[in-house]
Amino acid sequence: MEENYANVYSSYDPNRSKKIVISHNQTELNPRFFNNDNWQTRFQTILRDVDLYDNTIQVTNKGILSPIASGATAFTNIVYRIPFK
Repeated sequence: MEENYANVYSSYDPNRSKKIVISHNQTELNPRFFNNDNWQTRFQTILRDVDLYDNTIQVTNKGILSPIASGATAFTNIVYRIPFK
């Protein structure tokens, strides 16, 4: 498993970003029992950034339709029920 501690600076006009890595730590499991490369790939897949405005959101290895995407109303029918007391 690998983790980074970083400061991220961004601006929107002009659109740019800068990432300064402060510390980096990598932990490996016992190679006799675990394949570290496979675990690293699995953690990177699970913990990746999600953009809700994309039409498809990747959850593990399945793609689901984002409820706030531009084409979501054609495929989903979401009813919100709020109990009033």
